[in-house]
Amino acid sequence: MKRIKAFPTSFLLILVLSLALLTGCKAERQAELPIADGIEIINCGDLLPIPDIAEYIFPSENIICGYVPVPENHDDPNSAEIKIAVYIIPSTSNAPAADPVVYLAGGPGGSAVSLVNEFMVGESAFLRDKRDIVMIDQRGTGYSQPGLFCPEMELGKMEMQEAVQTCRDRFTSEGVNLAHYNSHQNALDVDLVRQTLGYKEWNLYGSSYGTRLALTIMRDAPEGVRSVVLASVFPPQINGMSEAPWINYWMLDSIVSICDADADCQAAFPDLAADIEASILRLAENPIGDLGAQDYLALLGERFGQPKTPQIISLIAHGEEEEILDMLANMGGGEEDEELTEELMAILQPVLSESFGMGYAVVCAEEYPFLEEKALPDNSGDWSNAVKEIIGETPEPYTSALCPTWDVPAAEELEIQPVESDIPTLILAGDVDIATPPAWSILAGETLSLSQYVEFPQLGHGVLGLHKCVSDVVAQFVDAPTAAVDSGCVSDMPVIAYQASEE
Repeated sequence: MKRIKAFPTSFLLILVLSLALLTGCKAERQAELPIADGIEIINCGDLLPIPDIAEYIFPSENIICGYVPVPENHDDPNSAEIKIAVYIIPSTSNAPAADPVVYLAGGPGGSAVSLVNEFMVGESAFLRDKRDIVMIDQRGTGYSQPGLFCPEMELGKMEMQEAVQTCRDRFTSEGVNLAHYNSHQNALDVDLVRQTLGYKEWNLYGSSYGTRLALTIMRDAPEGVRSVVLASVFPPQINGMSEAPWINYWMLDSIVSICDADADCQAAFPDLAADIEASILRLAENPIGDLGAQDYLALLGERFGQPKTPQIISLIAHGEEEEILDMLANMGGGEEDEELTEELMAILQPVLSESFGMGYAVVCAEEYPFLEEKALPDNSGDWSNAVKEIIGETPEPYTSALCPTWDVPAAEELEIQPVESDIPTLILAGDVDIATPPAWSILAGETLSLSQYVEFPQLGHGVLGLHKCVSDVVAQFVDAPTAAVDSGCVSDMPVIAYQASEE
């Protein structure tokens, strides 16, 4: 789960450069809707009262921004109404296909609005070549109303349990029923948006939690779904809370396997598994600087596809503390973040922050009640009991101990079952994705009869926009979802290669 509490000092520089590049650039056409009666169209710039940032987020006057009303509870005809924020980015074609691509953000709790610029003018803009792009802030996120943000949990002014209780009480006093902020209701929102905007069919593109949402749509509201792209899959049968240790075992096993498969690396580090054990146990007993065992595992997760990973492991296992501190200082480079004022944080929250309210409403209903359910076999292997104990304490993406305070009803068993579908689906994975490992994507595809799977070397979480090969494969698929994609470009991508020594 991404938690943004600080404002990068490079943001304004990026903003200025982006605006300079965009000067004089206009989309070839205004975004259009088959039906416009059901959407409350608004001025995009009115969402953000900071003009320069608004112009960066919405880099064209031809984007349509608006709200679509939906029931808070689709199963109750007398339900209260909430609003879903949508952003329609026009195709660069003067005669676009009638079936747009709809983007479903990750999280749970992530917004789509934060990526409008990326899909308009960034590395994902290739999707505009033939189609409009519809971006949806899922219920409780971004500019959808209500926005389930919990600044109490981010400002650090109170203990976390107290912050959660305060945030929850605030939502309750505002009339929010957290029991309805889940993947099922979320999926029905997306289909109702499609109907309201007048699209006969469209193509889903989900990333991370957005893939779980896409799979839920495939199960609960498949009408109108022409094709589906699932990038970095988080399928419903995977429990993100209880499977956290599985990811660390997979990551450590991958490091050892990659080294052992290379003669030079194997010769330089003949027992890398033992070095990993020694480094973890050393830091568990005596952290070095700010680096403890859990921080170290997170560090390896971020870097295990990089050439010097075995050298880092060996140094931490056997090196002098001063050498290790020097290495960590060199690795830590980069600018510091500038803390947001509370006022600025409130303004930018829909763009920069996860919606903790939506996130916890989902995971506390769909994961917390099912912590004992495991979709993948035990992979702890031959690691020592001491290391297993440390890995067993891997921090959860969301903290299960907060769920009793959040107090939402458990989801039905259906919400943790594999989704079966014959909708054409393209499944994408990066082989160094430490958030949603490739095994999760492969697992999801087992019950999708018309699915294709492509794994990309040296790519991490999300994959779209990270390499031209990904864009080429996705473009092929969306154009012809029932045809086999040509993924030959994957063989031209560099694979992970560890350095045996300093070069």
